[in-house]
Amino acid sequence: MTVELTPLFGVLWERPLVLVLGVFPLLHLWRSGRQRRLALATSPVFRELGRGLGWARVVHGFTRFILVASFVLASVALAGPRAHQQGQQQRSGIDLVVALDLSTSMNALDLAGDDVLHRAMTLKEARMRTRIAAARRVVDEFVESRPRDRIGLVVFAGDAFPQVPPTFDHQYLREVLRYLRPGLLPDGTAIGNALLAGVARLEESEAHTKVMVLVTDGDNTAGNVEPKDAAQTAAEKGVRVDTVLIGEGQGVVPVLSDQEGEMARIGQAALPANPELLKAIAAVTGGESYQASAEDELRKRFHDILNGLQRSELEDQAAWARSRDLAPGVLPWIGLTLVVGMLLRAAVPVRV
Repeated sequence: MTVELTPLFGVLWERPLVLVLGVFPLLHLWRSGRQRRLALATSPVFRELGRGLGWARVVHGFTRFILVASFVLASVALAGPRAHQQGQQQRSGIDLVVALDLSTSMNALDLAGDDVLHRAMTLKEARMRTRIAAARRVVDEFVESRPRDRIGLVVFAGDAFPQVPPTFDHQYLREVLRYLRPGLLPDGTAIGNALLAGVARLEESEAHTKVMVLVTDGDNTAGNVEPKDAAQTAAEKGVRVDTVLIGEGQGVVPVLSDQEGEMARIGQAALPANPELLKAIAAVTGGESYQASAEDELRKRFHDILNGLQRSELEDQAAWARSRDLAPGVLPWIGLTLVVGMLLRAAVPVRV
């Protein structure tokens, strides 16, 4: 929940009306002093008592001032003063979650071109040309290009795992992307579980527009949630799901078959997909379904997804947390003035 702040006297206040409480003791101090001067001036007998500054009179006046000051400081602390939040920005964007497939089929090399079967490649080079490597690069570029959006990450294979919640800390998200690879999760393609994990991340969002981008290369082969049921849940929660199918989705494709040694071992395998399922998921949630058979095409699909989406305004909660609360700095002064006032009052219990 966002707190409204009111600028006043060069400071931001959470509860500015509380400051009115500090006016009453000041008025009382002013009125009591004025009444004392009037009383002394009206009597010729006591007129001389008002002249001069005896120590008891000075200490008593200072004691009154100190006690009033402590009350005023308490009012300031209760009003919730905060320093100007120089690091905070009002960010206009959407809440978005990318669900990225980490099944072993993402080691396919069909996005790299037709030459992968006709020449030797090092293992390092082959890893950079897999489906998952292309997906990592495209998602990384996408995150970097959208600083005004809050973006999260779900990874899935045989099960789904919510890796990063929607955040403006894109640097951390991009760092996580660097280490994602097939084999981190049990193998399989749990599309339904991935959808529910993404919806859970977006369910509490206050954004007007909530989007999930499902990036996969296969069919639903694992998990305990039916993808169409999960899509229906997403629709009910106001989450739009856009799907991106990587690869042709049919035929035999080259696959990086061994992760050991210096040279890559490349085999071939049939990796069937289910584009109709992905289209159905997108249709239920009001999203779009895309397919990409090359890295440049995948990059274009990501940019197409967000074109024309309604923008919403979000406040960066991390920036609010970094803003400096001034109330704790006032508390020691309240304690000091109270202690000094009470000690003076006990030392000179004389009313003037």
